[in-house]
Amino acid sequence: MGEPLTIVLVGAGGYGNFYVEAMLEAEQRDFRVVGVVEPNPAGCRRLDDLMDKNIPFYHTLEDFYAGRRADLAIISSPFQFHASQIIAAVNADSHVLCEKPLCVTVEEGKAIIAARKKTSKLVAIGYQWSFSRAIQELKKEIISGRLGRPRRLKTMAF
Repeated sequence: MGEPLTIVLVGAGGYGNFYVEAMLEAEQRDFRVVGVVEPNPAGCRRLDDLMDKNIPFYHTLEDFYAGRRADLAIISSPFQFHASQIIAAVNADSHVLCEKPLCVTVEEGKAIIAARKKTSKLVAIGYQWSFSRAIQELKKEIISGRLGRPRRLKTMAF
């Protein structure tokens, strides 16, 4: 086994709490969180656990990249920051997993695409339900063909 994947987590409150929880509870440790970017750490439900692991906190992503690097940036910050943070991450040689939405404007989307093409880094948009047990099981059923060939898929969430 090679070196563990290094991760910077951008946003540890709000939806970021789901990522913090998953990382702290992960059974396999083939990754290492090397930094958390969070201007308001009090919003993180597992702040004490992160502090106990001596994971450094940064006010901005630029502060993190000034002295560190990460293979992957997981971005779950407020969406008005997504474009600038995605661009900063790929320009700093990190792949990106960002919560939805990608960005706020078409112009920001085009800037993200240009940065991604220039750096050849991966940029993926996640949605916490995409990785839920129920959705993953449904995906397996669809791929296996057990449910027949899909004609149309529709989701309703209440």
